[in-house]
Amino acid sequence: MELDALWSETLDHLQRGAVDRKSPWHTMQVGSLSANDEVEIRTVVFRLFKRNPVRIYFHTDLRSLKCAQFKAHPKSVSLHWYNPGRKKQIRMKGQVLIHDSGELYDRELGKVSEVTARTYSGPFAPGTELPQHHPNSSTDSDTHDLTSKNFGVIEVLPREVEVLHLKAEGHVRFRAWLAEGILTKLSWLAP
Repeated sequence: MELDALWSETLDHLQRGAVDRKSPWHTMQVGSLSANDEVEIRTVVFRLFKRNPVRIYFHTDLRSLKCAQFKAHPKSVSLHWYNPGRKKQIRMKGQVLIHDSGELYDRELGKVSEVTARTYSGPFAPGTELPQHHPNSSTDSDTHDLTSKNFGVIEVLPREVEVLHLKAEGHVRFRAWLAEGILTKLSWLAP
């Protein structure tokens, strides 16, 4: 069992998660710090992966609370994936960049389905308290302006990745350190 091979396998899992809707790696939990320095966790869909340098991307509504938290604490984001079939966990710490324009933004916005576009063009910011249920999606057939105003792409630049694989014959755990998305060190950890 070599660390280099385990790291490459981890990158393969992430690559698959970004493109395979049926993969357990396709959704991840994202942790950020609130204004009260409390950890907030939510599940998001993993949309794009770059292997070298390593980058993680997901979509968001720019009006969401998580975007305000990312702006206030851009170096304090954590990501978490768990695959119950493989009994494998991937945790990542890193820095966030918010894209609300540019080539990456345009390319990702172009991938958004009409149904999803309606959720970005709803009248309320996600999490807004309402007096009664409201689906918060536009019924207007032309949602592009509102969608593009509220749609954002989150880029995570990882600095640390930790992997834990639960195995009957002995758990395996290691950590990878990265600088600007480039691997700088691999180390075994006690499981």
